[in-house]
Amino acid sequence: TVLGNTQISTAQYPSLTGKTSSLYFDGSGDYVTYANSTDWAFGSGDFTVRLWCRPASAQLDYMIHRGSSTGITAWSLYWNGTNSKFGTDGSINGSGYAWAFYSTSTYSLNTWHLVELVRSGTNIYIFVDGFMEGSASSVSGSLMSESTTLKIGSDAGGVYQYTGYMSEIEIYKGVALHTSAYTPPSDQIGRASCRER
Repeated sequence: TVLGNTQISTAQYPSLTGKTSSLYFDGSGDYVTYANSTDWAFGSGDFTVRLWCRPASAQLDYMIHRGSSTGITAWSLYWNGTNSKFGTDGSINGSGYAWAFYSTSTYSLNTWHLVELVRSGTNIYIFVDGFMEGSASSVSGSLMSESTTLKIGSDAGGVYQYTGYMSEIEIYKGVALHTSAYTPPSDQIGRASCRER
């Protein structure tokens, strides 16, 4: 379901072979929701969530969020424009955050970045442009299970809405794509929007 005037825009897009557009959010009522699905209920298994983004706000904006309207997060990726860093948090069985951390480096507004959240065993990683920018260890157990929608461009409560562009949003269940630094892909050929193993 597309909310507000979320739109496909040709004004900006990542430098991937064949790309000519991206998804644009103006930060005011713009986001996309997907119905509840086991595809993004990761349990205790490995997973990868990644996307290309071009944030344009100096505020806290959630790029992708799975959680409840009460503020508890199963897992998320967000941009915090107040400290110019990307962040992630998540909960085990809804009992408080099992991890919550920011990227080590700071990043500029209006610049494309590939941001990736990975769980491999009991480790959580965040990568930006192929560089490991933070991690958490000893994250054991199943992630919070919620019968809620998946939101792109907002948190579950619709409070922290994203301003900017996004593209190539991917969810991999059962797959930890990377656990160390890597070279980001230069094209989207053969890239799946959702893969489960």
